[in-house]
Amino acid sequence: MILSASSLGKDFDDKTVLKDVTFHLEEKEKMALIGVNGAGKTTFFRILLGELEPDRGSVSIVRGTRLGYLPQISDYDSPNLIYDELRSVFAPVIRLEEEIRGLERRISAAPTDALLERYARLTEEFEAKRGYEMESRIRGVLKGLGFKDEEYSLPVSSLSGGQKARVMLGKLLLSEPDVLLMDEPTNHLDIDATQWLEGYLASFPGACMIISHDRYFLDRLCTRTLEIERGVSTLYNGNYSYYQNGKAFREKIRMREYEAQQTEIKRQEEIAARLRSYNTEMFIKRAQSREKLLAKMERIEKP
Repeated sequence: MILSASSLGKDFDDKTVLKDVTFHLEEKEKMALIGVNGAGKTTFFRILLGELEPDRGSVSIVRGTRLGYLPQISDYDSPNLIYDELRSVFAPVIRLEEEIRGLERRISAAPTDALLERYARLTEEFEAKRGYEMESRIRGVLKGLGFKDEEYSLPVSSLSGGQKARVMLGKLLLSEPDVLLMDEPTNHLDIDATQWLEGYLASFPGACMIISHDRYFLDRLCTRTLEIERGVSTLYNGNYSYYQNGKAFREKIRMREYEAQQTEIKRQEEIAARLRSYNTEMFIKRAQSREKLLAKMERIEKP
């Protein structure tokens, strides 16, 4: 288990957005996050990211875990060219490569055991960090997200909102966090790019939580589904189709329970009314007793 939450609750002014959200995410797991607009999904993500403090409950993250976040809407911008913007993810690797090139020049002029030893150590580190794959990985992500070769040198600031979103998604993927929190990642992707992203995430070594209205994308990728409804979470151990079938079954049960309770409420109200109609102290007390029980009854919300 890499990330979990227990009984999370969050209020804004007089409105309760999250009442009781509980879940756990395993390493490498791909989980769908489902809920109608306004259900609190983005608020939930912001609590996981530490941007908001929960009013109730707690979040547990394995020490050292890196979270990456793709918001649905952002004001993302950059003065860099598209290619350079994605390449900036590898800044530590690029600095390492520059140091290696500097060592090569020094070694060619005056080789020493110390220089050769440091060169061997740095090249080993560079290889371990997949430095030799850096350029091909950048090009692979850009191509997968639908950018043409001639677009790599365009400034990010000149792009449309959808193109900027794809650049931001590319940077996030290349940064390879331990957990990806993604809000509508396919919004600005065509069919080919969506299929590419699906394959990329399927082989992604980290865990993912994904908000999406693309049911087919979730069906093929996610193995569990967390639903937030009326501020309360329900976890389904299957993909979106499994969730749909399970939810339909649960709704039938909830409707039966709701209707049974409504029938009982109506019966008790009729009895109380009849007792009051006798207009004696004894019957009025009995009516009041039933009315108190009704007032304390935990009402089932209509599905």
